[in-house]
Amino acid sequence: FDVDLDSAYAAGSLSAADVVLTGSGAPAVNGVSSRGATGFRAALASPLPQGEFTLTIGPNITDLAGNSMAVPFVANLQVFLPDLAVRSMSAPTTALAGQLLSLTWSVTNRGPGNVTASWKSRVELATNSAGAGAITLGTFTATNLLEAAASLSQTGQVILPPTTAGERWLLITADADDEVFENTETNNTLVSAAPITLLA
Repeated sequence: FDVDLDSAYAAGSLSAADVVLTGSGAPAVNGVSSRGATGFRAALASPLPQGEFTLTIGPNITDLAGNSMAVPFVANLQVFLPDLAVRSMSAPTTALAGQLLSLTWSVTNRGPGNVTASWKSRVELATNSAGAGAITLGTFTATNLLEAAASLSQTGQVILPPTTAGERWLLITADADDEVFENTETNNTLVSAAPITLLA
């Protein structure tokens, strides 16, 4: 993250020890680098999780005349993260092997933070409801801003395997490539409630 001070500072007086984050799960500050006469960038060991944190800067940073900060800068931070989950899907109960299958699904942001980056939904076909033997049928990119508690309906077409017949289960995973840093990463996949029967 970037920090801007109200006056020029002596670059040699700044180190990672001068920037401290505290709070449950707060990552360490790995290093700092200058961004000009009055700014610097702090690199974290890992992304900030959801929660409340305290940021303390100084007081051993000096200005160009060698004067230290009168008091450390202290700020309270609150981090809100999104939480993508596939809420529902709709697909035919029977289909022809090797042919196109059309399906729709809904992704909900259950977290308090907004999704501002793109992500991919992955459609898979498995041999049972536990996801055994899953093969990827297709991936679909969403570029929509998804605010907290909002939902997005997606539609896609995939080609079913030509040599597969019998009962199979569809799986849809939101943020399949982990492009969105979420509060919870274990609820992204939905399995179809009933199998789809593939006809040879």
